[in-house]
Amino acid sequence: MVPVFTQGCFDSSHPCLELLAQYFSIPFIDAAGPTDNAIDASRAYFNLGAFSFDNGTRSGIFQRTEQFSDVLRFLNAFMQLQFPGASWSSLCVSHNVRTRLHTDAGNASGTLNHTVSLGNFSGGEIWISPALDPSAANIPAPLEASSEAHRAEDASKGELRDTWHSPLSFSCESLHCTMPIQGDRWVLTAYTCRNLHSFDMKSLAHLRSLGFPLPPVPTTLPQAVPSAPKDNTHVEIFLDICCGASHPLTTAISSCGIICLPIDLLGEEQLDLLHDDTYDHLLRLCFSGIVRFAHGSPPCKEYSRLKLRPGGPAAIRSPEHLNGLPGNTASQQERVVSSQKLLYRCVCLLRAAFNSGAHVSLEQPTNAMSWLEPFVQDMLAEIQASLVNIPACSVGQDIAKSWLFACSFDDMQALAGTCSHSEGHPSVAGVRDELGNFLSQRTAEYPAQLANRFAQQAAKLFSSRRPSHSVPTCSLAFALSSIPKKPRAATTTASQDGGGIYSLPDWSMGPRYQSDSLHALRKEWQSWLLSHRIPLRLQQHVAAGSNSPLFSEEETSWLRGSFKRFSDAHSPAQDWDFSVKEGQPYCLSALERLSTLLGDKDTTLFPALQKGVPTGFDGDIPRSHTLRPRSAEETESIHTYLDDKLRFTGTPPGTSISEGSTLLSARHKTLHSKNDLALVPVSTKRMWLRVTDPTSSKRRLSEASRETLSFFAHLSSREWRPRPLRPPPTSSVESAADAFGKGNDCGVGGWLQLPGGRLLWFAHRYTVQDFLELGLPMQPDANLDISSYETLAQCYVLLAFWKAHGSGRLALTLPALSDNSGAESVCNKLYTSKVPLNLFVRKLSMWSSITGVTLDCSHIAGEKNHDADLLSRWDGCTELPDKFLPSNRIELYLSEFWQIRFQVKLFPADTFLKWQLPSATSLGPTNRGSNKRK
Repeated sequence: MVPVFTQGCFDSSHPCLELLAQYFSIPFIDAAGPTDNAIDASRAYFNLGAFSFDNGTRSGIFQRTEQFSDVLRFLNAFMQLQFPGASWSSLCVSHNVRTRLHTDAGNASGTLNHTVSLGNFSGGEIWISPALDPSAANIPAPLEASSEAHRAEDASKGELRDTWHSPLSFSCESLHCTMPIQGDRWVLTAYTCRNLHSFDMKSLAHLRSLGFPLPPVPTTLPQAVPSAPKDNTHVEIFLDICCGASHPLTTAISSCGIICLPIDLLGEEQLDLLHDDTYDHLLRLCFSGIVRFAHGSPPCKEYSRLKLRPGGPAAIRSPEHLNGLPGNTASQQERVVSSQKLLYRCVCLLRAAFNSGAHVSLEQPTNAMSWLEPFVQDMLAEIQASLVNIPACSVGQDIAKSWLFACSFDDMQALAGTCSHSEGHPSVAGVRDELGNFLSQRTAEYPAQLANRFAQQAAKLFSSRRPSHSVPTCSLAFALSSIPKKPRAATTTASQDGGGIYSLPDWSMGPRYQSDSLHALRKEWQSWLLSHRIPLRLQQHVAAGSNSPLFSEEETSWLRGSFKRFSDAHSPAQDWDFSVKEGQPYCLSALERLSTLLGDKDTTLFPALQKGVPTGFDGDIPRSHTLRPRSAEETESIHTYLDDKLRFTGTPPGTSISEGSTLLSARHKTLHSKNDLALVPVSTKRMWLRVTDPTSSKRRLSEASRETLSFFAHLSSREWRPRPLRPPPTSSVESAADAFGKGNDCGVGGWLQLPGGRLLWFAHRYTVQDFLELGLPMQPDANLDISSYETLAQCYVLLAFWKAHGSGRLALTLPALSDNSGAESVCNKLYTSKVPLNLFVRKLSMWSSITGVTLDCSHIAGEKNHDADLLSRWDGCTELPDKFLPSNRIELYLSEFWQIRFQVKLFPADTFLKWQLPSATSLGPTNRGSNKRK
C-alpha cells in the first residue's frame, strides 16, 4: 500500500498530485484501444478500468488496471469526493494532454464525463459546446483544435471552463477540446464505457473491488429460481455476509445445489450493510426462518493486531481501547466507528438467524481484536460456539496465517487443524509486494480447499431434495419474496391478550358477560374499510415502505364523524380532545374519555401515560384493577411476625430476616407503625422489604436471590439487539406426556407422532433418591410432587423432539398435551415461585432457549391420556403395544438433562489465543437451586 493511504487526506488534492507524479510519469498509451486521433500531444495518457470497442465486439478491462490497482482505489475514492453520487466504470489519467475537437462517442450513450485538473500550469481550459451555462460568454472553437471528424469553422460557439481544482461534469456527447497549456497539468477524467451490462459478474465484481462506483446494472433473477415460488415453505438459503467480491463460500455451496445469497458492497448487488434499508431488509430475512445457515466474515482490517507491530499501518485501536485510541484524528475515529458498526450489524444478523432456527458461524483471524468486543463475546455465549481454528497450511497455503470460525454447528469441528511444520511458514506481517501493497491483504480470501470443506459440512443442514447440480446465486429481492406469508384462513393462536381478567379482544369468542358497547361502531367501520379496500391499501403501503399517512384528510374526517355519531348516542358530552402532545403520538385525552365511556376497569392507564410512563423505580406503578388481587387468606400475614415497634419476633417463611430486625419500608412505602401495613398493596409477586438487622451491617440474601440478582446484572449489562415480532411456526407433530408418583417410585413417559406417521416414544423410571442426589428438595412421597414430575415429562417431550431432528438448531412451537393443570400452566408461562416446581421450570426454560423449541401445552383428560400414562408406568419388562417399536425409543438421561453445561469449546484445544473465552458464569444460570421448599 502506498504511504499516502495512511495520511487521511482524501479532502486534499496535493497527495493525489504526488501519487500521479510518482506512478504515471512514464509515457504510455494503452494498446488495448485504437489510436485516438483527438490527442494532439501528451507526456502520459492512461486508461484504467473497463473498455468496450468496435461496437462492443471487444470489451474487457484495460491491461494496466491490475498494475495500478491500489493507486486506482485511492484515485476512485478521491474522485468520489469530488463527484459525490456519480457513477463511472473507467478512469483516464493524462499528463499535459491537449485534445482536439471531439465527442466521446465510444462512451455509454447519455452518460457524463467527470473531470478535474491538478498541477502548476496556466491555460488548459476546456472549450465545450453547447455551453453548460446559458449566461456564459460564447466564443468560437480555437482554429488549431480542428480534427479529422470536426472542423473548428463548422462548430457552434461554446464556452470555456477552467477545471483546475474545479470538478466539472458534462455530457459525453458534447463537442469539446483543450486550450493550449503552459506548465505541468494533470487531469483525471471518469467515464462510463459502452455495453457494461454485457460484462460478466466476475469482471463487474473486480471493478467494484477497485473502487469504481459502477452504475446500476439491470439484473435478472437466477435461472434456477426465476420467480418467488408459490409454495415457498421449502426455500432454504445460505446467507453469506461480507463475502467479498469473489464469494468463495457461496461458490462452493451453490455447487451443491443450495440457493445462496451473497452480501457485500463489492458484490453483484452492491449491498452495503452500513445502509439502514439494506440492514433492515436483512434483519427481516434472518428472522423469517428460511435462512438455514448464515455465515459472517466482516473485514478485520481495523481490528488486526498486525497494525500494533512496527512497520505496519498506523493502529486506530488496541485491546485496551476497542472504541478508539485516545489520540485518533477525526478521520481515524470515523474508521473506528464504521468498522465497529459493521461488525455489530453482522453479529446482530447472525443472532437473528440463530434465534429463528438457523445455524451460524462467524470468522475472524484467530487473534483479531474483534473477538474482544462484548457483543461478540455475547454471541459466542449464546450459540455455545465451537471455535474451530484452521491453519493456512492445512488448506494448501504456505503462509503464517490461520482463520478462526465460531460455529453453532458441531460438525464444523471437522475443519479444525494443527500446523505440524516445525520449520514454520513465511510471515506476511508488514511485508509488501513489488507494488508496495501489504501481502496480508491478499490472504483475506478463503482458499478453495477451505471453502469446499466448509461446504461439505454445511450441506448436511439442507434438504436432500435440492438439485444435484450447481445453482445460481439469488438476489435479496428474491429472498425477501420467498418469506412465507401467513395464510388468510389462518386462525389466531390466542383469544386473550394478557391484559387481565376483563380483557378479551376477540368478540367472536364466547361466552361473554359484558355488553358489546362498540358493536355499532365496529360494524360501520368494518363495512367502510372493506368497501374502500383499506386492507389491500395497507398491504401495499407496508410493502412500499411509505412514511406518508395511510388515510387521507377526507377519510380521517369521515372516521371522526362516525366516531362522533357513536359518542352522541352514548354520551351528551361534546368536549372531545383529539390533540396529540409532543412526544406522545396518540390522542391520549380522547382515549381516556372513550375508556371512561365504556366503563373500563383500568382507570389509571391513560392518566399515567399523559404524565409519562411510570417505571416503578421511584414509586409503585398505579394499579390497573384488571388483575385479580391475591386473597389475604392465601398467605400468612407478615404482621404476625412483628411487634408494635415493627421489630421481627421471628423469621417469616421464605425469607432470611433475622429475629430482632426492624422493618423500615415495604414496596417503597415507609412504615412507622403496624397500621401502615394496610397501605402496602399485596400481589402475587415477590415483595421487597427494607429492614435493619442488628446482627449485621450487611443485608443478607439467600443463595437463590444472590444468583438471580447476579444473572440479572449480567443480562442488564448486555448489548441491546433486535427481537422478532413474528412468532415461531407451529410444528405439525402431535405429542403427549404423563408422569406417575407413588411412594419412593416415580416415572415419566410420552410419545411424539411425526407428520410421516413415525411414532417416537420414551419411558423412564426413577426413585425419589435420584432427585435428592441432584440436590432437589423432593418429598419422600413422590405423589406429593407430582406437578414437578409432570413438568419433567414435558421437558422430555421437548428433548425427544430435539434429538429426533438430529439435535440441530430449531425455532418451532411444539404442541404438547398434559393431564396435569399445574404442569400445563408452568410450561406455558414459564413462571412459578413454588419450590421445587420452579427448579424444573428453570430447566425447561434453559433447554427451550438452547434448542429454540417452545412448548404450547394444552390440557387432556386423564382417561384420554392412556398411552402416555402406560409409558410412564412401564417397568421395562412388560410387553408394550406393537406401535411402540424399540427402534423408535428415544433414550434420555436425567443427569444430562439436569446438569446443563454451558461452554464455549476450542478446537484444537491447544490453540494459542491472545484473548479469553467467555467464562462459564456468563453463559447462563447455574445448576444450583434452593433446597428449601416453599
